Amino acid sequence: MKRIRTYPNIFWIAFNLFIAFFVFWFSMNILFAVLQIQLPILLKFNKGESGADGIIFLFIFLLILISIYQFYIVSYRTSYVIFHENGIALIKPLRAKVKFYTWQEIKGFSTSQICYNLRSEPVWCSDSVVIYTNDKEVFEIIKVYNFRFNIVEKKLKEYNVNYLGFEPFKSGFIVRKYKF
Repeated sequence: MKRIRTYPNIFWIAFNLFIAFFVFWFSMNILFAVLQIQLPILLKFNKGESGADGIIFLFIFLLILISIYQFYIVSYRTSYVIFHENGIALIKPLRAKVKFYTWQEIKGFSTSQICYNLRSEPVWCSDSVVIYTNDKEVFEIIKVYNFRFNIVEKKLKEYNVNYLGFEPFKSGFIVRKYKF
């Protein structure tokens, strides 16, 4: 039997990485401009009375954290699968992580949706398949990050992987919490 795989959606990945790098680049440019203007003042020990210096540095720090968080989320969510006759390869290319599991090492899978919110209201949702292994690892295959997503659930059922049911999305602090 030939290998069947999903392909990463490089357009969506590139768009998200562009946003992360743009925010980082923008914040670093602001930081260097502020340092170029403020550093001579700070070296003379002239304390700003308005408190604007601290707010500017806090703003820049938050922009840098947002860009790092965006890159982390993209690298966490970007994954695809290759189905083999004797198992499945789960690949996270931005983390350089490849895991191969035999069909007996997979506990089951569930279907879910991942919603992208704006002020706690869902803007749009994407389907996902969450794969659970016996050693308690979890892999989520998200439709917006994969071409040929429609074959994932079909192939898992074809290889008699246990279907655990629909799993509602539960947000965690940085990454989502899984049910099974």
